[in-house]
Amino acid sequence: MTQEHSSQKQPRWDKEEALILADACIKVHNNTAPRKSLIAATSALLRHRAETLGMHPSEKFRNENGIGMQMTALEREMYKDTRTTWHSSALFREVGTLFREHHEQFAKKLEDVRGRWITPLPTSETSDA
Repeated sequence: MTQEHSSQKQPRWDKEEALILADACIKVHNNTAPRKSLIAATSALLRHRAETLGMHPSEKFRNENGIGMQMTALEREMYKDTRTTWHSSALFREVGTLFREHHEQFAKKLEDVRGRWITPLPTSETSDA
């Protein structure tokens, strides 16, 4: 890897990525699947999406550690966790507001993203089978 590539920052999150992460946040909140497995699946999905879109993600791109941190940030915006001060991105604030205040619009956007990128993840009901 060249010096130029190794010093580059992670690309900013886009709205589709934030909605994919929001889907995982909702599943965690609803106890649909374990947080750890959702983090791994979301990381793999976002990496696959980047490759499909012609990007060449580095090893650190949307890795599980980063997904875990970003999931916490987005959950705080979606569910308005006020126990601590948190400075999240404008994109996560926008998605959190959309989720809380414009739920029908949020659901439509999420369904669109699910249709393009998200395969069904195991739920607590199906994982016992």
